Amino acid sequence: MLDEHVYYFAWAEEDNTGHSYFDGRHAKWYRVFKAEGRGIPVTEPMSRDEAIAYCKRIVKLTGGRELT
Repeated sequence: MLDEHVYYFAWAEEDNTGHSYFDGRHAKWYRVFKAEGRGIPVTEPMSRDEAIAYCKRIVKLTGGRELT
């Protein structure tokens, strides 16, 4: 049976202090979140590619599903 946990990756303002999402001059930091309420961060800040890979790994290991 599929677990109802949903995970997603997202840019988090608190990890990108002083930088807009649209500011291309600075690296953007993302986290993987568990969808409960406003989202519970489950990883440390990382690059977008790392966050995508980590999200897929968590989904596979937990039997959860990705938020699409």
